[in-house]
Amino acid sequence: MKHGSGKKHWLCADSFFLDCFLEETRCRIVEGEKRIVETSKGLIEYQCVRKQVKNINMRIDAGGAVIVSANYFLAHQDIDRFVSEKADWICRKKQEINKRLSVQHMNTHALLFLGKERKVKYCKSGTLRYDSEYLYVPKKAKMDEETALEQALTELCRIIFADIAEVTYRRMKGQYVIAMPTIRIRKMRTRWGSCNPAAGRITLNRSLIHYPIDFIEYVILHEFAHLVVPNHSHDFYRLVGGFMPDYRQRIKLVKG
Repeated sequence: MKHGSGKKHWLCADSFFLDCFLEETRCRIVEGEKRIVETSKGLIEYQCVRKQVKNINMRIDAGGAVIVSANYFLAHQDIDRFVSEKADWICRKKQEINKRLSVQHMNTHALLFLGKERKVKYCKSGTLRYDSEYLYVPKKAKMDEETALEQALTELCRIIFADIAEVTYRRMKGQYVIAMPTIRIRKMRTRWGSCNPAAGRITLNRSLIHYPIDFIEYVILHEFAHLVVPNHSHDFYRLVGGFMPDYRQRIKLVKG
C-alpha cells in the first residue's frame, strides 16, 4: 500500500451507505429521535425535536445537520412526509454549507482527511504522504495551492479506495462468483456510491476521503454486495452483515 503508514486497512469480519433502510419500512429511528427518510433526492437524516409548537419547523445548523421541531402528538409519518417534501431545499442548503466549509478548510490549510482534521503542508519536493497530524502535498512552483490540494486528494482517493476494493474483492470471491469491477471516482451530490452490475462498474463519491476509513470500507462493501444482490432486500443486508456484522455502527460514524 502506498499511502500513510503503509498499514493495510482490514475489512473486519462482521463494517453506508445512507440508502440503508429496513425492508418493512422506508425509514428507521437511529439513536432516539434521529431519523432517516427516503426522498426524491436520496436518503436524508434529520433530528426530530418534540416541542409545544403548532407547526412543523425546520432548520439546518452550521454543520449541515437537519433539525425538525414538531408537536409531541404528531405522527412520525407526517414529519417524514414534511421532510421529504423539502428535499430539494435541504439538498441545496447542505451543498451551500459544504462548499463554505470546504473554502474555510482551504483558507486555514487544514481539512478533514480520513475522519480527522489534518494540517496541510505544501512541499516543493517529495512525495504525497500523510501522518497523524499533517498531509504533505507536493506543489510545483507555478501551481496554486488549491489545485495542488485537489490533485493530491484525487490521487489519495485512487490509492486508498483501490486498496480497500482489492481487499473486499479477495474476501467476497471466495464465496461468490464475481469479477473485479472497474472503480471510478467522481463528485456525487446525493450518494456515497453506486454500482452498475451489468457494466461491472462501481462509482465512489470523492468526498468519502474526508470520512473515517471504517465508513469507507462499508460503502465499498455495500457497492460490491450489489454485484450479487442488485436491490436492498433482506438478502442484501444479510450478505453485508455476513462480511461486516458491525456495519450499522460504521454508518453512525458519519453522524454528528
